[in-house]
Amino acid sequence: MPDDIEVVPADDLEVLAGGDEEEKKEVKAKVEEDEEEVVEKEEVEEEEEGKKEEDEEEDKDLGPRRPSFKEIKEKFPEFFKTFPDLREAFFRESEYTKVFPTVEDAKDAVEELSSLSTIRDKVLEGDFGAILEASKEADVASFDKLVENVLPALYKMDQDAFMRAITPSIENMLRTAHRDAVASGNEDLQNSSLHISKWFFGTEEVATGKTTTVKKAPEESKEAKDLAAERSSFEATKFRDAYSSVISDRDVAMEKLILKGLDPDDELTKYVKTKLVKDIIEEVDKALQKDSSHMSLMNAKWRRAKQEGYSTEVKTKILSAYLDRAKSLIPSVRSRLREEATGKTVTKKVAQRVDDVTTRKEIPAGAPASHGTRLPSPGEIDWSKTSDADILGGEIKTRQRR
Repeated sequence: MPDDIEVVPADDLEVLAGGDEEEKKEVKAKVEEDEEEVVEKEEVEEEEEGKKEEDEEEDKDLGPRRPSFKEIKEKFPEFFKTFPDLREAFFRESEYTKVFPTVEDAKDAVEELSSLSTIRDKVLEGDFGAILEASKEADVASFDKLVENVLPALYKMDQDAFMRAITPSIENMLRTAHRDAVASGNEDLQNSSLHISKWFFGTEEVATGKTTTVKKAPEESKEAKDLAAERSSFEATKFRDAYSSVISDRDVAMEKLILKGLDPDDELTKYVKTKLVKDIIEEVDKALQKDSSHMSLMNAKWRRAKQEGYSTEVKTKILSAYLDRAKSLIPSVRSRLREEATGKTVTKKVAQRVDDVTTRKEIPAGAPASHGTRLPSPGEIDWSKTSDADILGGEIKTRQRR
């Protein structure tokens, strides 16, 4: 409210005007006039601010070979008023294009991210085979080069580690030579294997197989097993909490988006609207789950979330990714289910368009879910039989309904 205008509360009119009716009327009229002036000035300021923001958007370039927002609006003034959801889609698509010029680029990035995440997990678990498999599948020549350089690189980096790596092979070679020499009666080879064993390992018993220098992994103690189980339980609890948090926030955000255009004529009861919101969320969720790229992307996001300790920031990114994709599906699904609820028919053309939207494969985003079914709520999941790996792999176990 401007500082130069003082509005007198209506409740104080009696005190200020005294007992004279004419004075009361004059004061009341002055107050109403001041209030109208304030409201009008605020409306003008809001309109100017909105116009400023709109002008900034209109001048925004949507990318190469694309018309600007302003050009589209000038050519079709009512376009974005008729289809308000497309306004956001235009700018969202522009931001996506800056990162991924084509849909194929985005799909390739998702696949590469998924592969790299898998390799990273395998390496941290001590499974070097994942790197070899990925290298061989990508390029045989690169695989051959990697194999040739593994041992020299290890020797240069850590000679003790190099010896641990080659010792099993040397022991196996000597035992094989000694066994074949005995079987064929080749005394020269037999003696050679014993001499080399004595020279390299300090004993002939390595060649004969009576002993080995390769250290076996110590058997895990009960304390270590208990600690591992405790850590696993702790990680499972963290995942459940994060998962429940994302689902809860998703439902709240989805409800707001759906209600925004659900009942423009205010003709639906509260029960019908609540039921429609629930059905629309399930329909959209089913559509998102039909895309394998979507599932791969979300699985990668949840793996990243685990690495970062399920921070608020990473959970927000998962939710935002889901909502970004869901926003493009909500209008069509909402329109179809609302028309079914109100008894209105849907033309064949509109129905076909809805089917196309809900089944098409695009760059998706969302939260992890089991394939082919709706995303269960946290209360429906049987956490005693479902691990975070099960959820990431789409193998959620739900509680049996009685």
